[in-house]
Amino acid sequence: MALSKLKKGYLLLAIVATVIGGTSFIALNNINKLQKEISSLQHNKKQMEKSIKDLKDTIEKKDSIIDNINNENKSLKDSKQNLQEENNILQKKLEAKKQEEASAVVASAEYPTQSVSRGTSKRGTPIKMTLSFYGDFASENGGYPAIDAQGNRLSAGTVASNVYSFGTKFSLNGQIFTVRDRGGKHFNSYNRLDVFVPRNPGESDSNYRQRILQYGKRTVVMYKL
Repeated sequence: MALSKLKKGYLLLAIVATVIGGTSFIALNNINKLQKEISSLQHNKKQMEKSIKDLKDTIEKKDSIIDNINNENKSLKDSKQNLQEENNILQKKLEAKKQEEASAVVASAEYPTQSVSRGTSKRGTPIKMTLSFYGDFASENGGYPAIDAQGNRLSAGTVASNVYSFGTKFSLNGQIFTVRDRGGKHFNSYNRLDVFVPRNPGESDSNYRQRILQYGKRTVVMYKL
C-alpha cells in the first residue's frame, strides 16, 4: 500500500515535471519569437529614422536651393533696377545733348544771318516755339528744289509758317530768322516754325537728309520782333 502511494507520488511528480517542462519550452519559444519581433521592430525603427533623416536632408537642400534662387532673383531685380536707372540717366543726357545740338543748329554759323543784340531780343515778345527742320529737296518744297513759297531761292535764316506774314522776324541766341516760306497743315499754329537747313558744300543727298533727321523737333523760346 505504501509502495503504491510512492509510485503514485513519483508519477505525479513526473507529470508535474512534464507539464512544467512543456510550459517552459512554450515560454522559451514565445520569448524567442518576441525577441525576433523586437529585433525586427528595432531594425524597422532604424530604417524609419534613416528615412526621416534623409527626408530632412532633402528638405534642407531644397530650402537651400530655394534661398539661392530667391537671392539670384533679388540680385537680378537689383541689376534690372540699376540698368533702368542708368538708362534713364542716359536718356536724360541724350535729350539734353539733342537740345544743345538744336540750339547750336539754329544759332550756329550755319546761319550767316543778321545778328541782333541780346538787349534788342529781349524787347521782343517771347514765344515758346516748337521747331522742325527741312532741306532743299523738291519733295519738301512743293516740287521745286531749293525754292521758297515766294519763288525765291531758299537761304539761311528762312523759316516757314502759315500764320505769320512774310517778313515776320524772330530772334534766338543772337540770330535773326525770317518767315519767307509756307508749310503743311502742321504749321497752322503760332507756336510752330519749320527751319530751313542749308546744304553743306559738296554734301550728298543721303548725308544731308540724315543730318536734318538728326535734328528732330526742338522746343525753344524765341522772341518775335
